[in-house]
Amino acid sequence: MSKTSIAALLVAIAAVGGASIAVAATPHDPALMCNGLDAHDGLVENSWAGVDATKPRPAEFFFSGPAKNLPALDAGLRELGFAIRPTRAESGRVATIDAVVNAAWLHDLMPKLCKLSTRAGVDYDGWDSFSSTASAQ
Repeated sequence: MSKTSIAALLVAIAAVGGASIAVAATPHDPALMCNGLDAHDGLVENSWAGVDATKPRPAEFFFSGPAKNLPALDAGLRELGFAIRPTRAESGRVATIDAVVNAAWLHDLMPKLCKLSTRAGVDYDGWDSFSSTASAQ
């Protein structure tokens, strides 16, 4: 099955599921790839979970790396408007921002986050915007 066919199938599933907005990006879009992770997956999960992609909501982004590299990450994340807290299990950060979480927003943000994490010497570990932890913020 081609990437175009998969994208069409995902949009059809979102439409049948009553999602409020179609997922506009295609899987494995280079703009949405960072540290081997495809940020598009979060949009698909939101669609399946029935998240209203027209209303602002908290979105959490996860990073890990050496403690000595975290101040550079923190500074860059704050410049982008994120609130930051340490991770519980290892040396890292959870960066939270309220946004209308959709494909256009993610296409704008992901290249910035990926460049920032690379410059700071930390790993981007993914994002979430519909879990109980993201919703509780």
